[in-house]
Amino acid sequence: LRLLGRRTLIMSDSKFDDYTRYLWREVGKRMMMSPYTGGIAASLRCADYLRFLGIDQRNIRLDAYAIVPERVREAAGAAPAPDGVPFAERNFVCVARLVTKKNHLVLLDAYARYRNDTATPRRLILCGSGPMEAEIRVHMDRLGIADMVDIRGNLSAAEVAHELSRGLCLMLPSISEQFGIVVIEAQVMGLPTILSLNCGARDTQIDSGV
Repeated sequence: LRLLGRRTLIMSDSKFDDYTRYLWREVGKRMMMSPYTGGIAASLRCADYLRFLGIDQRNIRLDAYAIVPERVREAAGAAPAPDGVPFAERNFVCVARLVTKKNHLVLLDAYARYRNDTATPRRLILCGSGPMEAEIRVHMDRLGIADMVDIRGNLSAAEVAHELSRGLCLMLPSISEQFGIVVIEAQVMGLPTILSLNCGARDTQIDSGV
């Protein structure tokens, strides 16, 4: 297509810090990128990675991810915070597959410390399923927090929106996270987010302390 004069674009959410990179693979990827004249990137670090792979920075645009706010709010069936569910009834919410890179064990360690230091702790809601569920449940029992943590399993988009409508804060402590579109969905419902530095959404969606 490029040889025929067509403009070919790549849409990407990959970042250099997603996992360990190896020089020979990156050289190969740079060759694979040669047909592309530009790209649409999900975050600032994604744009940096596209430049690293040889895409002209003048032809890179942000905002590869977008959602329709009305869809999320309609599915939630409730007004965004601070309206809707009363503040006292809101809980911490994590929306992530139960896999290693989502870092649930560290999240549970942090929640256990919070619970021990708080007179009236809020519940932690885990939305997701995956191969780590048994290990997560064992860890919850070991920490003595099983009675305060609910695993909702694999939910539909509407069910996730409903959980966010009842949330106090979205938790996303991933070791590797290309973007994290649930961050946008949480913001649509008025929730702040506590997330790891590795999440691509941190680049454009998060203001510390806001």
